[in-house]
Amino acid sequence: MPFLETLIKIRTFIIGKNKSGDKPKDH
Repeated sequence: MPFLETLIKIRTFIIGKNKSGDKPKDH
């Protein structure tokens, strides 16, 4: 079960999104 792999993928995706959108849109 690639549970760790999925977690790493999600974390990388979130980090990439945060780096891409440096300006906080929600606030």
